[in-house]
Amino acid sequence: MSTSRRERRQFSRKVTCLHASIRVPGRPPLVCLVRDLSVQGAYLELPVPNWLPETFQLRIDVARFAADCELRHARANGCGVLFADELPLFDARLDAHQTGAEAWSDHPAPSLRRDRH
Repeated sequence: MSTSRRERRQFSRKVTCLHASIRVPGRPPLVCLVRDLSVQGAYLELPVPNWLPETFQLRIDVARFAADCELRHARANGCGVLFADELPLFDARLDAHQTGAEAWSDHPAPSLRRDRH
């Protein structure tokens, strides 16, 4: 992405790797990866089908997140979307540079560390 394109964005995007699904009425969920995310939109990695409509719902189940989206651009391996409503809840989480699922959930991910007595 060129510098001029990055500078046009009002809000910075954070690199992520979150499993998500695209929901379109009358179609089965379409699995994708959220590769970057901001309060205004996201970039989704997936083989973009011809039938993908201009508007759809994006869900990140592990984070209990759902947003109505507008397709902004599509390529063979992904698409950029604009959220119908800005998501101010994400501001602090984005500023903290948290990009894992725990950053988007109300509950932190369980620790794998075990304390030994």
